Amino acid sequence: MKRLLALVLCLPLLAAAKKPAPPAPAEFKFAISGDSRNCGDVVMPAIAADAREQGVAFYWHLGDLRWGSKIDEDILNAKDRQPPSLEQYQRETAWQDFQQHQLRAWGDTPVFLGIGNHELYGGNTRADFLAAFRPYVNQPAVEALRRNEEPETREPRTYFHWIERGLDLIYLDNASRDQFDAAQMAWFEGVLQRAAANPEVKAVVVGSHAALPHSFGRDHAMDDWELGLTSGERVYRMLLEFKQKTGKPVTVFASHQHFYMPNAFDTPFWKQNGGVLPGYIVGSGGAHRYALPPDAPSGSKTDVYGYLLVTAEASGALELEYREVKEGDVPPEVAARYAPAFVHWCFAGNSDSAAKKKK
Repeated sequence: MKRLLALVLCLPLLAAAKKPAPPAPAEFKFAISGDSRNCGDVVMPAIAADAREQGVAFYWHLGDLRWGSKIDEDILNAKDRQPPSLEQYQRETAWQDFQQHQLRAWGDTPVFLGIGNHELYGGNTRADFLAAFRPYVNQPAVEALRRNEEPETREPRTYFHWIERGLDLIYLDNASRDQFDAAQMAWFEGVLQRAAANPEVKAVVVGSHAALPHSFGRDHAMDDWELGLTSGERVYRMLLEFKQKTGKPVTVFASHQHFYMPNAFDTPFWKQNGGVLPGYIVGSGGAHRYALPPDAPSGSKTDVYGYLLVTAEASGALELEYREVKEGDVPPEVAARYAPAFVHWCFAGNSDSAAKKKK
């Protein structure tokens, strides 16, 4: 009788042990944007709140965390502290502020952090950036993949990649005019070769701070310097070749320009020189907003803040939605750090168009 009772009691456990693990979700979401200087301490918590509500798996920041050359307006106007000196700001306050008022807004949502040109202002170096933000540049998925592919490379770099449920997500560092250098190009070539051979990789997604050359945002992109132009063109052509040979989709993201622009590479140059890759510029994380170029493609937006919500399907296809955040979306506890007039200024006055109206 005892044996029979024990068998009955064990049956549910045996059934649970034999039950297969639930399949991975067929799709997942992530958020991407950049340029959260100037008013980022006001805007980024609103972006994080909306993105987390959408159930994103991670947030990818494309660089320019703080202003660097001058003190951000959101630091100068906070009611809860005295403004630092420029020297103190550049030495410690700027990045501490970013961690406290922007990164924390993401809670337990992983953040992958790219380097932008403003991270190298005020005497800062790439080594300083890596020391300050190592957990966000060297997320566990990044570190594990690097150790598997390059066991001799122990320390993280400011360019990196990771594979997330069929997407090979690659961050390229073009934060200074010595990039892309030969070492980064060789690394990138190896990443693409492995992605081509890996049947689990369904698509490639590339992010950088400045846009690759010959986009509609070419006036403030890798077109600005000679090595940027030549190495950026080479990266673009490598991606075209990868897509043509493998049939795997490729999508390219950048920030640096403080607006939102879809179809960024649907330009006469690329139409006549190899082909158009899906490309997006999304530098609307809080920075002073720029005027759009005269030939900006349909769907471009300025004088807005927001991010791209990306839904990745199991096939590797991406569905993108630009989600704008407005003044009323700023969390009350964030707004309370400032006078109402400053929060309003961030949304109504932090732009080229507002400055033009004052003249």
